[in-house]
Amino acid sequence: MFLIFMACETSPPGHEGKDGDTGEVDWEVPPDSADDSGDSGDAEPFETGDSGEIDDTGDSGPVDTGSEEPVVLADSVTGFSDVQGENGWWYGYIEPDADNIFVEMTSFNYGEPDPGWYAATGGNYWTFIDAETMHPNGEVTTGGRLPVEQWVVRRWVSTVDGTVHLSGQLAKMAIDGETNGVNGYVYVDGVMRWAWYIEGWDDVGTELDKDVDVAVGSTVDFILDPRDSDDRSDRSYFYATISQ
Repeated sequence: MFLIFMACETSPPGHEGKDGDTGEVDWEVPPDSADDSGDSGDAEPFETGDSGEIDDTGDSGPVDTGSEEPVVLADSVTGFSDVQGENGWWYGYIEPDADNIFVEMTSFNYGEPDPGWYAATGGNYWTFIDAETMHPNGEVTTGGRLPVEQWVVRRWVSTVDGTVHLSGQLAKMAIDGETNGVNGYVYVDGVMRWAWYIEGWDDVGTELDKDVDVAVGSTVDFILDPRDSDDRSDRSYFYATISQ
């Protein structure tokens, strides 16, 4: 399945691609069955049902910093904000079965129990992002939510050229008998660079440890999808630090 992930009409400054153009970006995303991992090789971990990583997607190698300590460019936890674009972070979602446009969230809830960004007011969708966790929405859902598949996206827009290091964590937060797990991805300028399946019981998860090449304006997207479009108890930790 090929998804077209395009910048929305209200694209943030610096959202343009490396050539300065906005417009559509070809996204290669594995289907819900997870039997095809785009250009990342065979998705054997998805096929076996175990938590695990898709085959290597073409590492650029470790960053050679010599004796210098890496500089943190962005931190999704400490840089989390109720303002889109602040600290380089944007919050949104895509609907893979619809127009596949990156949609910026416009609703921020300041109240308890779950302050953060939502796809819409009124509790129509589970789609949600806070400083550490994310929740997608699926066609199999609960709580009176609409049965629409939405992949939740935490996006960083690069301010540098060169190789950057991504570190972080992907793990389940909500654990019960209903959940079938989640798929987590990292895309850079529309190309999948990392993918991992987390079982529904896996509250330890996996560490994100990846080097990727970017340019000023590159988009680095951390995406959570409801495996098999089943969003039951899919709230998961997915946060990252970006350094160079």
